[in-house]
Amino acid sequence: LALELALSSSNEFSFLGRFKTTKSKVGYIDEENGVETLKERLSMLDNGRRLPIKDIAFLSFQGFNLMLSESRDQLQEFIKKNGINVVIVDTLRRIIKGDENDAAVFNDIFVRYLRPIIEETGCTFILQHHLRKGIGQKKSGDILDELRGSSEIANYADSVLICERNTKIGGQFTLYHAKSRRSKQQEPLILSFEVSEGQASIKLIGTANEIMAADEKCAHEIRKHIIQNSITQFKTKDILDSFSGNYSDSTIKRALRLLVEQKHLANTKKGFYELNQETKESMDNMGQTSLAI
Repeated sequence: LALELALSSSNEFSFLGRFKTTKSKVGYIDEENGVETLKERLSMLDNGRRLPIKDIAFLSFQGFNLMLSESRDQLQEFIKKNGINVVIVDTLRRIIKGDENDAAVFNDIFVRYLRPIIEETGCTFILQHHLRKGIGQKKSGDILDELRGSSEIANYADSVLICERNTKIGGQFTLYHAKSRRSKQQEPLILSFEVSEGQASIKLIGTANEIMAADEKCAHEIRKHIIQNSITQFKTKDILDSFSGNYSDSTIKRALRLLVEQKHLANTKKGFYELNQETKESMDNMGQTSLAI
């Protein structure tokens, strides 16, 4: 997602097809992957758009440590030499030393080390950071609490985006706008990530509310179709064939899961469904025609 943002910003191309970007020269700091690997990933993400990467500069495998004065000097030289105005750090943990749970450590990182560079260069810094393990199992009331380490990380940021993998649907993520100091927070967004034949794409499916409404509508129509046609057992493919012109495959599959959660259907094995016993009995008792849908 960070590479997609770098590609979009450096070309003034809309991010996720919805959000305008300002033409920027981007500096990408990555201590885990080499420059060639990063360029290969950018090429995959280009996905036929033919967006150049000439305005993205890389700082990789340099033993960069933000807490050392020589590394900070190196960063300022990197910014000035390449005319950079947006710096993306992937990830924050790889360029710092010390206990990430210590508020004093992060106070130094933001106040003593980053702020002077930001004030001198005018750069925007986008810092990637990990979430606590087990975010999908135990969530607190405030999603900002899911950030690993000290709360100072979120406190100093102007804006916080949190990307969470959907454990039930492969290749799907929810992007939360968890904090915004200067603007209104946006609704959560549902994203899909797909890789095929050397190409990768990150697509915005819609807001969480839009997706939920589409899923519920599709689930209602699937249930209506099943009842009206006296169907008691079916395969996923049967429903995909029947509704492919009206809904995407992803929406249909989510709708089927919703019907299972609502106890209207039972998922007997992968790709196979049947009406639950209560619904079958209701159909039998009502002549399979007048069941409320």
